[in-house]
Amino acid sequence: KKFAMMATAAAKEEEDASASSSSSVVFGGGGSLELVSQGAEARIFACEVFGVSAIAKHRFEKRYRMKALDERLRKERTTAEVRCLARCRQLGIAAPALLMVDQYTIYMERVKGVTAKKYVEDRRGGHASAALMVRIGNAVARLHDAGMTHGDLTTSNFLCRQQRDKDDDKDDGDGQRDDDVVDEAV
Repeated sequence: KKFAMMATAAAKEEEDASASSSSSVVFGGGGSLELVSQGAEARIFACEVFGVSAIAKHRFEKRYRMKALDERLRKERTTAEVRCLARCRQLGIAAPALLMVDQYTIYMERVKGVTAKKYVEDRRGGHASAALMVRIGNAVARLHDAGMTHGDLTTSNFLCRQQRDKDDDKDDGDGQRDDDVVDEAV
């Protein structure tokens, strides 16, 4: 009976989340934010902070949990994530820059790119995909060496940031431009 009530509450929460996933949402003190994606614990919104293209990761309320427990978990998880992001940047591990934090929301640099999952799917495996997986493995090893764990290692949680090398636009002398991009796992 208790499980059925929890499942009903979770389904209601999902319905509410779907209903609120319109093109824009407004948080208390700020302007309009565009919903980009939603996971089990947070919604990701596109926004601008201090003139910088950013995302806001907002950990939403889980109504099936006791209110005090829910608030504590959301605060603790937000704080832990902020500490991990800051530590990654200190260690030179690619991670978005933190811009601002409040109780349940982290505002960070918006990384332009595609998920590692999409990158691999678009290339149907191959050398570039294998090289990316090696880079992700190296980044994860550095996290573990620093005493940190990710908690949800999937290719959907890594972004490939496209960066142009200054030599990429050179003319190779054969009348073609070299437009390869260097991909960085984040």
